[in-house]
Amino acid sequence: MAHLPLADYLATLPHAVSWAAAYVTDPDGRVLLLRSVTCGERAWQLPGGQLDHDEIPHQAALRETLEETGIALAVTEPRLLAVEFGVPERGWPNRIGFVFDGGTITRRQCAAIRLSHEHDRWDLRTIEEWYELLSGAERERLSAVQRARCSGTTAYLHNGRADGGGEAAR
Repeated sequence: MAHLPLADYLATLPHAVSWAAAYVTDPDGRVLLLRSVTCGERAWQLPGGQLDHDEIPHQAALRETLEETGIALAVTEPRLLAVEFGVPERGWPNRIGFVFDGGTITRRQCAAIRLSHEHDRWDLRTIEEWYELLSGAERERLSAVQRARCSGTTAYLHNGRADGGGEAAR
């Protein structure tokens, strides 16, 4: 069997974009989320974004958190909490995401948050309080990340859900 030239072979494979985010809490255990102005519904999300060329995921999570909030997280190699695979939708190819433990920020850091142009609001809330504002998949993602942080495990998600379907269990 003849081998294809590399460029031709790569053209036959699925394409994907990668993103990374940081799961950050305050001293009271409340989770930091940012409200996006680029998402149609002004969705609440973890600090994070797309990887740059030649960037590894945890570096992207730290860079994006700094860019979006002005907070330089104290962790240099944060623990991986979750990996998420998303199938193509709304014009996007496959998406592969990584959520890292950004640690606990101080009250002084919270008071100094300065949002980038991508977000119009930030808030710190308990998981239960966030459930009131988030959709099923967003709730399940946040819950899975929280469980992974507390248990020392890593969650695998498919389109925000641990089982690729049903509602999150609280």
